[in-house]
Amino acid sequence: MVSMKIKALIVVLAMFLGISILTVFAAADTGLCNSDGDCNDGNSSTFDQCINPGTVISECRNILVNCASDLDCGGNVFVDGSFCSNGDTYRNFLNSTCVNPGVPESFCIAEVSPQLVEMCTVGCSDGMCTVENITCNNNLECDDGNNLTFDQCINAGTVTSECRNTEVNCFVDSDCGTSGFIGGEFCSNGNVSRLFQSFSCNNGGTTDSFCVSEVNQTSVQMCTSGCDGGLCIIPSICGNGVLETGEQCDDNNFMNGDGCSSSCNLEPIACNFDVDCDDNQTLTFDQCINGGTVASECSHTSINCASDLDCGSNGFVGGGFCSNNSVTKLFQTFSCQNAGTMGSFCNNSLEQQTINVCSSLCSQGVCVQPTCSFDSDCNDNTNSTIDMCINPGTVQSSCSHEDIIPPQVENLSVSITRPTNNERIPFNQSIPLAYDITRNASSCSYLVDSSLPLEVPGCLNTTFSTSGGSHNITVIVIFSDNSSMNDTHSFFVDLSPPNIILESPINGSMLNSTAVLLKFTASDQDGINYCDIWNNFGGTFVKERTLTNISSGVEHSISYNLPNGGYKWNVFCLDEFSHGTFAASDYVFNVVIPQNVTPSGNGGSSGGGSHGSAFFTEEERCLYEDCRNVNKTTVYYEPLPNVVNKSVSSKVLLNEISGDSYESGLSGISLFLIIFLALGIILLILLIVMLSKG
Repeated sequence: MVSMKIKALIVVLAMFLGISILTVFAAADTGLCNSDGDCNDGNSSTFDQCINPGTVISECRNILVNCASDLDCGGNVFVDGSFCSNGDTYRNFLNSTCVNPGVPESFCIAEVSPQLVEMCTVGCSDGMCTVENITCNNNLECDDGNNLTFDQCINAGTVTSECRNTEVNCFVDSDCGTSGFIGGEFCSNGNVSRLFQSFSCNNGGTTDSFCVSEVNQTSVQMCTSGCDGGLCIIPSICGNGVLETGEQCDDNNFMNGDGCSSSCNLEPIACNFDVDCDDNQTLTFDQCINGGTVASECSHTSINCASDLDCGSNGFVGGGFCSNNSVTKLFQTFSCQNAGTMGSFCNNSLEQQTINVCSSLCSQGVCVQPTCSFDSDCNDNTNSTIDMCINPGTVQSSCSHEDIIPPQVENLSVSITRPTNNERIPFNQSIPLAYDITRNASSCSYLVDSSLPLEVPGCLNTTFSTSGGSHNITVIVIFSDNSSMNDTHSFFVDLSPPNIILESPINGSMLNSTAVLLKFTASDQDGINYCDIWNNFGGTFVKERTLTNISSGVEHSISYNLPNGGYKWNVFCLDEFSHGTFAASDYVFNVVIPQNVTPSGNGGSSGGGSHGSAFFTEEERCLYEDCRNVNKTTVYYEPLPNVVNKSVSSKVLLNEISGDSYESGLSGISLFLIIFLALGIILLILLIVMLSKG
């Protein structure tokens, strides 16, 4: 009977202890993630990270990155066309690289550098090597000694340069006409006047030159007794019926409009409107002066032009030249401005017109075919020469047949230029590999440390990838005579981010002051570029500020003034090689300042009354700890502001607890385990007692 009781108790004890342990371990697995792999969102453009892995406050962060590979940054290609530099032809080459691919610190590097395309023996012009003489370098070299031509050097200083001597309208004022009086004398303001026409040349000696004529009235004789019919009036007695000197008529009265005016002049009306003065000459401006009066007269003033035809005939000028791989000529157009008026003048303009679009090349104003465009065009069907096309696809193209130099007389060598020896490199992907070798190499390969050699097609510069740390790279060249040479350089790949230690407040601390001082230390042998302070002091966990001038290995501090509440903080730092990281986990702390808390409800703590001290009793600490499983007397206090996760309806539950402070207290899981172990021990004692009575 006793053995049956013992067996039953053992089974109960085993089940109790087993369930307890399973419950404890099940309670421990409450986190969101345990490693970065748990946070993979399947997007290559994000950096997936598990913060506080394996803890109840773990969380996933998926941060967008700038680039995940070199393809995200562009390509390695030539850009723009050829240009001249130091007498040779060059082209710009774009080299794009993604540094730190796939991490938040990733960034693109784009380098554009000129690369030599062809070395010129004579010189370079418009991105091509020159092989012919240059006609002119400036306008002075095109002077033809004629003042009525505009002398110009087209494409100065190039093999396509040419002199152009374009006729101009005028060089000086005399080219436009002779200034002088025109027409007869007439009366104006009681004096004898004449019209004076003056000629002037504007923009003299240029293709924009044009003639202007101006007609002005000029007084030629001052009259003391007035003027009539272009003559000064000789004093006489008008109206006495006697025709006297200076009188055209005398009708014995002083009436006007009867054919004889009150001044004894005839009263014929020459014209009423300008059309009455038309002389049928297109190059005169016909005008009626004093129209509709007995003093009316017609004026016929010469003008420069009445239509475009008066200025010249439109047409091509000069010879053909090349532009945009087409044969082009200049077309001159004449126009009459202010046609038919005294302000008329001639104008002309030049514009390029395409005469012929070349299917291949244009040179010196004609379409031509290049001698060769590829090396294969120069094949002389012999094995003893190297057949090459010089200046392929250009008018300067020619074939070269260079005798092959026996291998034994050529100096064979290989030299690594990048990475330089003992270079420190901040990335491990697409590391440039460049080297110089002699021309007759038949194959090239490279190896990193003790890896298998990798062949480089065409013995061109390339890139490679490796891990962080110290490495050696070796380039091996096999020459055409089957001899080989190699060169080795050492380098170091530094991928390590800074080491960040959060000093204080320590994780889980309880602060009794609103003045909070955050302290941290960041260390990195490459130096610290900057550090970002992340916290939820404003309600949301964000980057709150950036600190520069951070010294490696030196403690730095930032002060804050915070009200009661629970807070979280962390630090992200970036080194001088753009490697960055957060501290291992976020730190949390509470700011608790008592605000005259008054006990209420049933139960109560010893002493009662209000709390005005800046420190807290063990009962008050439970307000911020996990005290749910402590079998103590329970009291209720009015809630304090901003307390995290401890609100019970409209009051705050305070569980009395004795022992260490929050920083050194047992976690909820540890207390849970101790309670069940204690119950197990009690059952074991009961079992021993029953056996002893047994």
